[in-house]
Amino acid sequence: MYKLDEEKNIVNKTCVQIRKHENDTWYMEIPESWAEELSEISDVWIIGKGIEKGLNLYSPQQWEKMKLFFLKEKAIDEKRIRVLQRHLMAAAYETRIQNGKINIPEILIAYCEIENEEAVLIKYEREGKVFYSVQNMSEAS
Repeated sequence: MYKLDEEKNIVNKTCVQIRKHENDTWYMEIPESWAEELSEISDVWIIGKGIEKGLNLYSPQQWEKMKLFFLKEKAIDEKRIRVLQRHLMAAAYETRIQNGKINIPEILIAYCEIENEEAVLIKYEREGKVFYSVQNMSEAS
């Protein structure tokens, strides 16, 4: 389906569906194998804005490390770090994987422009650490 990109450390990609529940809340439906993999890491995830109209999924441990990173880096370059921190963290929400679905707040749907369509769930690996991102089809190509 998609070519793996070794330069960007992408180890896997899969199509996911972004849909709206009957109660007008949004969710991402992910394949069972990916849902199991994510659930083994954590039952709680933080979903927030990424770069280039993407969304990032963070385990609670990754989220805490990112918060510590921003605390340290503010001492070096407060103004630029504060802008990046606001972008990545201000619209972040805690969510859970339930029945192969992850709820996504409407503000994040608007940001990444993936309403009622397919998107790509991407698994990255850098220095032995795994990261997950969601991109609309046009950004992931």
